[in-house]
Amino acid sequence: MDNISRYKILLEDILERELIKSDGLSENEIEKSVNNLNIRIPKALEDYYISAGNINEINEYHNIIYRPEELRLTTGKLIFAEENQQVCFWGIDLRDLGLEDPLVYQGQIDENEIFEWYSEDMKLTQFIIEMLRWEFFEME
Repeated sequence: MDNISRYKILLEDILERELIKSDGLSENEIEKSVNNLNIRIPKALEDYYISAGNINEINEYHNIIYRPEELRLTTGKLIFAEENQQVCFWGIDLRDLGLEDPLVYQGQIDENEIFEWYSEDMKLTQFIIEMLRWEFFEME
């Protein structure tokens, strides 16, 4: 099963409705949004944006999945999400951006505001799915 199909099943379960085209972003919108970073985002993240890039009630429900224009580069990582109290952030190693579904790292800021990164031991697609499952089905 491809990433878009995996995201679709979960998102429709969360929303209790079918996804519509306007729930997502076009490849062109995504490309324009990340153009200033001079990077190509992994397919797994692009597929998520195509599926749900415009669904703020999901992307900002508890933890925040950044919109493409909010992605940021720092300390060797592309940060794509943050914990709701900005205690930790999630990113992808810049060396892994060429991978279709790279590993996710959790970053925490120390007292000198320097990120310390730890592997989540999950690939991006699995991480997004697990985070949304936790937020919408286990957290309540």
